[in-house]
Amino acid sequence: MAPINERWHRHKGVTLSSKLAIHSGLAVVENTGAADSLTSLSITGQVRNVAAKLESVAEPNTVVVSSNTQRLVKRQFEFESLGEQTIKGVSGKTEVFRILGGCAVQSRVGRDDHAKQTPLIGRDTEVSMLLERWERAEEGQGQVVLLSGEAGLGKSSLVRMIREHAVLNSKRDDSPLIQWRCSPYHKNSSLYPATEFIERMLEVEGDASIDAKLDKLAEHLKKYDLHGDEEVALLWSLLSLPDHARVARLDMSPQQQKTKTLELLRDWLQAYSADNGVLFTVEDLHWVDPTTLEFLGMLVAEVSNDRILMLLTFRPEFVVPWKSPSYQSVVALNRLTNPHYSCVSNEAAREGVEGVVTSALQRRREAGHEFTGCVAVCPRFFG
Repeated sequence: MAPINERWHRHKGVTLSSKLAIHSGLAVVENTGAADSLTSLSITGQVRNVAAKLESVAEPNTVVVSSNTQRLVKRQFEFESLGEQTIKGVSGKTEVFRILGGCAVQSRVGRDDHAKQTPLIGRDTEVSMLLERWERAEEGQGQVVLLSGEAGLGKSSLVRMIREHAVLNSKRDDSPLIQWRCSPYHKNSSLYPATEFIERMLEVEGDASIDAKLDKLAEHLKKYDLHGDEEVALLWSLLSLPDHARVARLDMSPQQQKTKTLELLRDWLQAYSADNGVLFTVEDLHWVDPTTLEFLGMLVAEVSNDRILMLLTFRPEFVVPWKSPSYQSVVALNRLTNPHYSCVSNEAAREGVEGVVTSALQRRREAGHEFTGCVAVCPRFFG
């Protein structure tokens, strides 16, 4: 709301406030009108009622969540407990949390390091290959790894493993991780993964003033000798921040601006990795926007002498548009074998997953479904 309020206060002398309440649970959703209209969705169930009642607890310009939601996203955000609250329609008391902000990239990985994770079963070859490619990248031999597989085969687990290894063994004072994530909701949003990451890294999406955001952005670029007026203006525009007297106007065509923005992102990545290794992960390329894909192709062609390991994940239907250089490896994940599945089932039993659940997963696997690696995480995820 801060950028909106700044404009409204300047032009109209008024400010707006908002509050948001989030609860997680089961609901029945029915489309009662046009298929593409969100306003025609009918939602019934206790989850809707709880979310509506929870809103009364929220102060203006805050986001509050129930304990159900907090458990699901506790690694992505910082919270403040508001204590147990009596919510009409819910038996007993419910602990309510206020979201303070997103976790920094480094601290989020740190939480994952200490949390007990689903074991990687049947992926020894893939793990060894990723570790070896990371060692090469640290030595200045840039590497590209394409990780392909259906949903549930373990792509995220492998990404998490190499991230943890990079953090624990990095010589950097800051994070060795650059994490981009594609989204099915932003396939037409140019450079969405880059924008979302930069906002998290620089923490410019909060309620800080526009001047404070500009100072933070300029200071960061200055660290990598990229603090010219044009560079600052390009990044400012990429983040869709409002016009500012201290930000130069970009007198160039849209195509020129796109080209220079891609070059700036490339130069920043190369400067960030100049002295120590960087793990650059881009997940879910099957949802990538065209401009991000263009940038990745450009970087793949130039990364061979950088201390960068590019790890790109996607489902099999995605087709990589660039030619394969010698420093690119392709990993296609296959389904687990029966002995591996037995190991997963045994791990699940040790973690307290009931036999009926593992039996159901076995039947789904035999029918062609996977997700067996998820079974061991169930009690940790909801416990």
